[in-house]
Amino acid sequence: MCRTFKISRSAYYKWLKSQVPKREKENILLTEEITKLFNQSKQTYGSPSIPQELKRQGIKASRTCVARLMRKLELRSKVKKKYKATTGSGYKYPVAENILNRQFVPDTINQAWVSDITYIRTKQGWLYLTAILDFMRPANI
Repeated sequence: MCRTFKISRSAYYKWLKSQVPKREKENILLTEEITKLFNQSKQTYGSPSIPQELKRQGIKASRTCVARLMRKLELRSKVKKKYKATTGSGYKYPVAENILNRQFVPDTINQAWVSDITYIRTKQGWLYLTAILDFMRPANI
């Protein structure tokens, strides 16, 4: 076998007796802990949170080391977007009276209008698109 791989017998026996380096053993144990914490957090912990959790467990690991091992394991945290309120209810404007009174199909024109607005992002900026419809009961009903 040594002749096939073109190595000396002494090199083969030296390799056979050698052990896994200490750093590699530590990385293997750290990898297991990182994977366990990542899965326990429902894949939301990233490289800043995991070292803090490891520190609480008494395991020393820097953020860069954790980030390197997570990259190697292809572990990426899932970021949850925070809820952002788009309208405020703290205004002091008068509320319009409900004159439609849930009669959604009026008898004549210009009695009930409905509208909607949307925002469209373009290269030149924002465009505002609105649609206004006048509802009327069809004649055959």
